[in-house]
Amino acid sequence: MTITTPLMDDYFQVQLPKSLNLNRKIQLRQVLTKEKEFDLQDSAKSNMIVMAKGMGKVTYRNEQEWSLYILDFEHYKAQLNNSAVLKEEGLTRMCDYFIIDTEVEICILNEISSAISEENLDKPTENFRGGKSEKAQKQLLDSLKTIKKCTPLWQMLSNAKDRICLFSYKIAQDKNSLINKIRTPFNRPLQVETSLSKERGVEYHNEDIEQLGFQYRRTKETFRIS
Repeated sequence: MTITTPLMDDYFQVQLPKSLNLNRKIQLRQVLTKEKEFDLQDSAKSNMIVMAKGMGKVTYRNEQEWSLYILDFEHYKAQLNNSAVLKEEGLTRMCDYFIIDTEVEICILNEISSAISEENLDKPTENFRGGKSEKAQKQLLDSLKTIKKCTPLWQMLSNAKDRICLFSYKIAQDKNSLINKIRTPFNRPLQVETSLSKERGVEYHNEDIEQLGFQYRRTKETFRIS
């Protein structure tokens, strides 16, 4: 099965809004890339999607040069969030990006964040006692459930061999080297997580995501697609 950019654009621009009883012009920010290595930034903080390595928060390795359709999902879903359907079901959170390759080998919903330490990732924020990590899972789940509203789109991506809800994070470095040295012991669990993941992220249990046929994975800075 091979998909094209016009087909994906139609799913998101026409068919998904229609499934939410919306009749409006939807703007898409998307790109098709075969870059072997590229960066993504937190969607709200960048006007670009694909960036040169080192310019964003997370790096993707695409060693087999698959054609990747990447949609700025935060920008997209913000245009849907006044839908009565989404409001009634409380599906108002959104992740940063939707990614799928044209041969439907892998489908990724990606939320990107940063923290000064692992401890900070789990520090309570807003209404989330589990911090940024728990918030990211909610953003990914709401985004996944929104996509599921469009039956033909959902059927297509359900054929992907790898279906992943990915929380990518970067541990920020302080300009003060002494502060970084103090933080190091707190970040050792992250170093273990990174070494175990082999750049494919570490899988964590999330029943709601798993029931929809996806895995929840968490990765520090780098994710290997192929």
